[in-house]
Amino acid sequence: MIVELPLSLLQFRSQAQILRPGIGVVGASFIVRDIQLIAYANAGYKVVAICSQDLEATRQVATLRAVHKVYANYVELLGDPGVEIVDIAIPPDQQLAVVREAVCYSSHIKGILCQKPLAVTLTEAQEIVVSAAKRESNWA
Repeated sequence: MIVELPLSLLQFRSQAQILRPGIGVVGASFIVRDIQLIAYANAGYKVVAICSQDLEATRQVATLRAVHKVYANYVELLGDPGVEIVDIAIPPDQQLAVVREAVCYSSHIKGILCQKPLAVTLTEAQEIVVSAAKRESNWA
């Protein structure tokens, strides 16, 4: 059976290049380095900034994957007006604090992507969802 998709991969990539939202990534693990940043590049998305707790490792990832801005912490990254989408790729016990801060920058941050697992507890996960909904942010 052949299933037709509404957009081909080439059309999807073309749309990504036209929209070009600036993506800021919180986290610089091997998954970010070897999977996520490559996938963003292959799809035509532009990662404009990255941060993590290990500044030297973050600089190495940024150099390897051509991310031009490196921040020492997520508060600095979130304050960058070029960051329109935040990809939170850190352990689940740390994601809620980043979401709480990210929703305060709704003037330029239009989307929040929390990598799985979302949170350690159901209560934390619910707070993430409610925080994003209150600010009318797109989140995934």
